[in-house]
Parts: sequence; C-alpha cells; structure tokens
Amino acid sequence: MKIVVRVVFLVLGLTFTLQAQQVSIEKFQWLEGSWQRINKNVVEVWERVDQQLLGSSFKVVDLDTTTLETISLACANGECYYTADVAGSQPPVVFKITTIHKSGFVAENPAHDFPKIIRYAVYQENDEVFLEATIEGNGKSMSFLFSRRKQ
Repeated sequence: MKIVVRVVFLVLGLTFTLQAQQVSIEKFQWLEGSWQRINKNVVEVWERVDQQLLGSSFKVVDLDTTTLETISLACANGECYYTADVAGSQPPVVFKITTIHKSGFVAENPAHDFPKIIRYAVYQENDEVFLEATIEGNGKSMSFLFSRRKQ
C-alpha cells in the first residue's frame, strides 16, 4: 500500500511540475491594454514586449503626467514573477505569482512590509471590461477598480 501511495504522489508531483513548466506569458494576455481607474485620473497600461508584460501606472492632471509605478510580469522555468518599481528611492519589489487562472492571478512576497499579496482579476459586465487590483497585508486590504479604455 505504501508503494502505491508513493507512486500516486510521484505521478501527481510530476503532473504538477509539468503543468508549472508550461506556464508562459500568454496566460496573462487578458491584462494587455490600457485601464482607467474608476473616478480617478490614474491609468495603468500593459504591453507585451518579447516574453514579458511591461506595465506602468501614471496620474494625469491637466497636461501633466506623473509616473506612479512601473511593473513587469515575466515567466521563466515554470515560475512567474510580478515586479513593482514604485516611484521614489526604494528598490523594486519582486512578488512570486502563486496562483494563475484564466481571469486573474495572485502574487505574494511575505517578506515585504506592505503589500504582501497582490491580486488581479478581470471581469465583464454588459459590454464593459473591468480590472480589479487588490493589495493586502498586515490586516489591511485596498482595492482599485479600472475599466478597459476603448482604443
């Protein structure tokens, strides 16, 4: 019986390993485009460059644009990472993507002060597509809602 259980766990482990190795940037193609934050002058733009997605978040006031954050999302060797570089003097922060589904992902960095978890989810209501970004950690949670900008 112990041998059968070990074989089952070995097969399951190989299956999950193979599935992990198949993760690629294509899993995140729904994120590409321009997103306008609801009721704010903040825009988040994502574009694919080679085998990664590059994003930027900026605030627009009149004709003045201020970059708030630059972001990258990349996959290699079956693992994906979300890297945020917030404007200012602090270094970029890397979050490992721990969950991927067809309409979102979860990225985590338990060692970071805040946030420790970043969640992205996309959904559609009627003819409009929305993106919800949530940051969490230390008992706090903040969500930001965006709508896809029409091209």
